[in-house]
Amino acid sequence: MQRQSVLWIAVGIALAALAALFVYRAVSIPTFQKAQPRGQPVIVAASDVPRGTILQPDMVEVKEVPEDIIPQDAAVSIDDVVGKMPSVDLKRGEIILTSRLESPSHVVNDFGLIIPPGKVVVALPAEDLMNQVEVLKPGDHVNIMISFNSGAGRPAEWVTLNVLQNVVIQALVAPRGLPVEEDLASMDEAMDRATGTQTPFRAVLVAVDPQDALVLKYLKDVGGVIDFALRPQDDVSQPFLDPVQLEYLMDLYGLDIPLPMEGDVMTATMSSGGP
Repeated sequence: MQRQSVLWIAVGIALAALAALFVYRAVSIPTFQKAQPRGQPVIVAASDVPRGTILQPDMVEVKEVPEDIIPQDAAVSIDDVVGKMPSVDLKRGEIILTSRLESPSHVVNDFGLIIPPGKVVVALPAEDLMNQVEVLKPGDHVNIMISFNSGAGRPAEWVTLNVLQNVVIQALVAPRGLPVEEDLASMDEAMDRATGTQTPFRAVLVAVDPQDALVLKYLKDVGGVIDFALRPQDDVSQPFLDPVQLEYLMDLYGLDIPLPMEGDVMTATMSSGGP
């Protein structure tokens, strides 16, 4: 009986040893897994983007994707895409290809490309000081301010309106026959040779709602003086701004300026033009 107990104990120890050996071998044998391809950061669309839209920083994002599926001309830096326009519609998560991006200043003859859905493109004269000193560029967000005379030529009838806010400049148009280049220094040289002026562009193209386009045309046709105010690209606020005229300035600064009457204007005109 005692020998039988010893035998069973020996068998148990042997089985335990075998089990331990099996577990050890199972743990020790390396598991071979299929190697995952290395990832590389690329630039993708953060949302659906229609063709012809000037890309802003919030429209794109960096995403790491396997190297074996990255196209050769994939954009790898935010700077590669911001301020450019896709020539095709982009879907959310789609890798952006540099071969399908256009510079706004290079597509002034392809107006269909730069018109966002539901908008129309209008040309405004680039005669303001902001354009003369070459501050503005395609992709900038601006307010459009216009001053015009709403009366019969009297100074008191001049009024300045902040007509449109947060408008994106779609393109800048060079004079006919001159190359449109991103390097404004080269553009200056071409302009100097051709016209002697320092202003490299003739017109500013903006995309606006059709009704706003009519407002701009009316104010331009009545002789309105157009200026642009540059604003931060991430500022989407559009506060109400009071129109400014002589009476507004008088109230604001407490001025006491006698306003000319219609008869005074006529008398002054007759006396200055008479013999």
